[in-house]
Amino acid sequence: MSKPISPVEKFFRRYNLVTFILLAGIVLTAVIYLCFNTYVEATTPTDELVESSVPSSFDTQTAEKIEQLHESDQAPNLTFPNEPGRVNPFVE
Repeated sequence: MSKPISPVEKFFRRYNLVTFILLAGIVLTAVIYLCFNTYVEATTPTDELVESSVPSSFDTQTAEKIEQLHESDQAPNLTFPNEPGRVNPFVE
């Protein structure tokens, strides 16, 4: 005597390979989506957490140094040593 087969069991016996591939695809898609969202959240910090180390304004000392720079059409003030022969630049 064989027992009667329910419609659900009959469906899974007939379409077991299709059901497995479909379920594996859904699980794989969910894992990829969750991993991608985790990656995006980890690599894009919010604006509140970003601390700027670059000052947004010059101090007066830096502004004075910039004003003292010469332009390209001005000749720089160079002084050459008067000693004959080779000069060691590392000796004062």
